[in-house]
Amino acid sequence: MGALKQRLDEAVKGMHEHDMAHIVVFAEYVRAREKKLVDDMMALSASSMDFWYNDIDDEVWNDA
Repeated sequence: MGALKQRLDEAVKGMHEHDMAHIVVFAEYVRAREKKLVDDMMALSASSMDFWYNDIDDEVWNDA
């Protein structure tokens, strides 16, 4: 087990379930936020690719 996981394990030992629920909710929030950031970056990347990859630009670059 990694050092951070060990620290987390030690931090929650002996906690009441109600308090652990807050930690779980926070961890799920962080994970969802990270997924949203990745999804947003993928969407932005796709939209920029639509701009750059088009027949007119391809023809100009191929003729250069």
